[in-house]
Amino acid sequence: MDSVAGIVIAFIASIFISNFATKLKFLPKITIYIIIGIVVGPSVFNFITNETVNNLYIIKKIALGLLLFIVGEEFTFSKIKKIEKKVLGVSFFEISLTFLLVGGGIFALTRSYSKALFAGIIATATAPASTLMILREQSSEGKLTTFIKGMTGINNMFALIIFILSYPFIYYLDFGSLPGGTLHNFWLSFLTVFE
Repeated sequence: MDSVAGIVIAFIASIFISNFATKLKFLPKITIYIIIGIVVGPSVFNFITNETVNNLYIIKKIALGLLLFIVGEEFTFSKIKKIEKKVLGVSFFEISLTFLLVGGGIFALTRSYSKALFAGIIATATAPASTLMILREQSSEGKLTTFIKGMTGINNMFALIIFILSYPFIYYLDFGSLPGGTLHNFWLSFLTVFE
């Protein structure tokens, strides 16, 4: 099937089924979108092929960037001051626990420090798309909503910064030193993040 036709089928199915599900009030729209993606994607009917999914990579990156921008836009300094200590404390605990559980589990299965480190860092990121969609669908506002948005922003910022900084060490564990040396590349990563 043509990739454009597959995408059109996915959009039409998403509109009709999500509107139907909204009337029944039993599932958030994001859940419907995920189910439709699995059904029309390579796993089931293959209306949207792996090649098409790979070609949509740039759209996914733009969408993710816009979502994180929205999180940052809505999470103003006045809101941060009200809940900063609580958000930072809970985020630190959640990030640490997630990193230890996922990283420890991967290490127990693979005995690979690099895979454990990589998986632990990636696991600390919170999916901003699903979080924001559910909050908007429910017209959610208040302290808890601000708290959730703040944690989403902090978790993703942390995961991104730590991944960039740790990449030279992850590479070193599997393949040896990057050209120029591990410490030199760590310094370049540091400058990339904090310039």
